[in-house]
This record gives sequence, C-alpha cells and structure tokens, in this order.
Amino acid sequence: MPLQIIDEFLNQQIHAQGNSSVVSPARGQHAAAVVQLGLGDSVVVLHLHQTSRVFKLILRSDKMPIRFVSLEVSVFHPDRKKDVLHQLKRSKIDQAGFELDLNGVLTPLVQLNFNVSQSGNLHLSLTADTRSLNELARNIRIKRHISALSLSNPDRRDNRFDSGYIQHGQLFESLAKAPPLPFTLREQLLFPAVSPRKKNVLGDTIESGNTILVPIMNRRRNVEKNLEKWATAGFDEVLLMDWASETPLASLPVVQQFDNVRVIRVDGPKRYIRTWALNLANRCVRHRKVFKCDSDVEVSSNFLASHDLRPGEFIAGDWRHGRDFNERHLHGDVYYHLDDFDRVNGFDERIINYGQEDTNLTDRMLLAGLHKKVLNYDTLRHQEHDNKLRATNQNVIHPQVNTVYYRYLSNYRPIWSRHLESLFTATVESVTAQEVKFRVADDHTEPEDPEALNAAIELVASWYIKANELAKLSRDEKLAQIWKKSVE
Repeated sequence: MPLQIIDEFLNQQIHAQGNSSVVSPARGQHAAAVVQLGLGDSVVVLHLHQTSRVFKLILRSDKMPIRFVSLEVSVFHPDRKKDVLHQLKRSKIDQAGFELDLNGVLTPLVQLNFNVSQSGNLHLSLTADTRSLNELARNIRIKRHISALSLSNPDRRDNRFDSGYIQHGQLFESLAKAPPLPFTLREQLLFPAVSPRKKNVLGDTIESGNTILVPIMNRRRNVEKNLEKWATAGFDEVLLMDWASETPLASLPVVQQFDNVRVIRVDGPKRYIRTWALNLANRCVRHRKVFKCDSDVEVSSNFLASHDLRPGEFIAGDWRHGRDFNERHLHGDVYYHLDDFDRVNGFDERIINYGQEDTNLTDRMLLAGLHKKVLNYDTLRHQEHDNKLRATNQNVIHPQVNTVYYRYLSNYRPIWSRHLESLFTATVESVTAQEVKFRVADDHTEPEDPEALNAAIELVASWYIKANELAKLSRDEKLAQIWKKSVE
C-alpha cells in the first residue's frame, strides 16, 4: 500500500516495506508521514537533504502493539561512508513511541527497525528548519566572503570549498562566524543577479514552460528506447544535445515522429566534453524551466505534476536517497530555472572529462543561496548498464577516481562564475525546424595535476582495500583493484 503523505511535505525520501514516498519537513513541528506497518519485522528509513537542520524526531505508534528493535541516526561524511550519531536498542525505546533531540543536526539518515504483532500506523513527525543554511548563504556579507576567498586566491589548495562542506552547510556556518576579510574584492559578489534572457542564442524567444534537455554522444539505443516517454511526458520541448555522435540523431526515425523534439548537433570534437555540450544546449533552450536528464533515464508521465519548481529553488538527484544501488545513478539529474543556471555561469567548463560536473553545479547553486529539494524517484528510473560505458568517448581513469579528482581540483582554483569566460566557441552552420548544427573546435587541453590525482586514487582505493595492503601497491595496482572491486 502506498504511504500516506501530507501534501506540504515535499521532496525527501521515506521508505518502508518496499514502498516509498517523498516528504520534506517545514519549519516547526508537522506530521510528516503516516506509515502503515504490517505484521512481523519492518524497516523504515528517512533521508533528509543536505541543507535540512533537524532538531527533534518524534514517533508515535497509534496505540498498536509494536516493539522497537533499534534506531540509528547517522550523517554522511564527505570522505567516509557515514558517522553514527545516535544508536538506540529496544530497551531504551518506549513501546508507544519516543522523542529524540537531534540538536539541529544536518543531513540525518534515520533507520528504524520494528517488530509488529498487529498491523497499524506509525506517525513520524519532525521539528526541522530546511532553509536556515540557504538564508545564511543569501546573506550579503557571506556572499562577499565567498567572492573574496575565491577570486583573490586562485590556488588555495585547501578544502574550504569542498563539495561536502558546501552540501552539509559547514562552509556557511564558518563564514557566518568569520571576521570581515581585508580584501578589496570583498564588495564584489560571486553570483550577482542577472537579467532574465529574453532570447536564446539562435534568436528564439524564451517563454514560460518546460524543456527536458538530454546530452548524448553515441548513445543511439538510449534515444530509441526512451524518446517516446520524454516526448509524451508533458514537456513543451525535448532538446537532444547531439555531441558529434557517429550517427546523427536527427536521422533516426523515432526523432522525426515528434513535433516537440529539437536536435542540437555539434560537429568537430573527437571526445565528449559534457560541460561544453550542456552549456551550449542551455543557450539554445526555449523555455524558462529546464530538466537536465541523462539519456539512460526513463521519465514518467507525472514527472511535472510531481515537481513544483518555485523561484529560488532547484530540484536535484542525490545519491544518498537511492532506495537501491541503481537509483544512486539519478544523482546527476537536475531541474532548475534558466535564470538561476545563468547566474552561476552554468557548468564548469574546466571539467573536460567524466566526473563531478553535476555536483559542482549544485554546489554553486547552494552558494548562490538557492534552496535544494530532491527529485521524486518514483517518477524516474535509471536503466542499468556496465560501469565501463561511463568511460566511453572520454579520457577516464575510473568514474569514481575522476569524480574525486575534479572535486579536489575545485579546491585549487577560483569558483566557476560569470567572472570567468567560456572556454569554447560554437559557430552556427545550419538551422532547420528540427535540427540546429554547430561546429566546435576541440582544442582545449588540461595538464594533469599529479597531487590531486594521487590523492583521488588513494581515497577511492581506501574504500576497497585495507590500509596495510594499500601501502604495498603501486599506483597502477591500486587502479586495477579499484576497477575489480568497485561496484559504482
């Protein structure tokens, strides 16, 4: 039976007995969910997104006979799997329910184990504040701190702007307590407001409505498999970014079946530079709300009805919310306002291989003060495939290593913003109703950073290899073990 969720609680994940739904705590105490439990052993898991600050967790069992077996509250650490904050056994939990003070902890994951002798309802409530860190980020002084720290010191080599510290809010808290910076740049905002674009790069008027944007290089089968669902899910426009595919997507019969499908074709590059492709595609969209979707993701017909994207928000996938391992791969999908995308200067074009471009974008959206919500995974399905496919058309060491590598590089250079110029030029070659052709010269190279790369290999290898064994292996042996043992 589906979980019953009060409407005002949106965009978090609660899982119980094979069912799931999406909730979000607002300020103050609210009945976030009523979970129906059957007989026997049950598990309920509650995930909260990174900027949620939770003060109290409250459970009531609606007078049914229920035996709490255990409860665990934990948080994800940027480098470790998770840290356990609270762990309670059956003897410490009242049979009718309990209240647990969490003192404003960020990003909690709560797992409860029960044994039920008679079916009934479990009421879950939270006292939480989902916007406190976003409000800190919007504070003008903190914005100037961020600008000064980024622009005045382009080779920081510290972890102040590490993704984990941004996503978990420690950066905002530390800047709120820091004294004013003595830099002349402190008055300059990193992400100043921008005037909404009225026309795209092709001269088309940008209207209200929704575009689904799918970047592709040589994934023809994904298009043939998924295009009908993308085109009939209620989007005003399906924009396929065809980055130098061997078989032009516009020639596929399935593409020609739908009037709302438009192909942006790029010729010239020999490799897939995903950030360039996505930034060019966003310059071509014709609607103000954009859902960037990977080509191996199915979208249900109720996606738009299930996601109320409001000004000042973005809605993203989050690997922590995957109900199974496969759903972790929805992490890179994101729904945003085009104006907010422009404000943070789109994707970081210095990321020219696989890894971190999606999290890097949402990090900067959080730094700009936008409110993050999490996609409703009931409306999406990632199609499983071999991990090696993620390395095609790119110079990828290993997907996990590349992701950590670019995460470390983001700490070594200025934050990507409108203060930095685009790294490529796209020239229009032809325009038809269904296809626009560009030419892009793939002439950008990036020297490898040995320090960041070695640190990334060490970190990822430590997830799979014991420390005493790790010290004996060469770099190539570590990479071989990562490919062998990783399940990403």
